[in-house]
Amino acid sequence: MMNYEIFKEVVKEKFMDYMPEKFKGWSL
Repeated sequence: MMNYEIFKEVVKEKFMDYMPEKFKGWSL
C-alpha cells in the first residue's frame, strides 16, 4: 500500500504539470 501512496503522489505532480490551468484545483 505504501508504494501505491507514493505512486499517487508522483502521478498527481505529473498531472499538475501536464494539465491546463483549470485542472490544477481538481483533486484525483
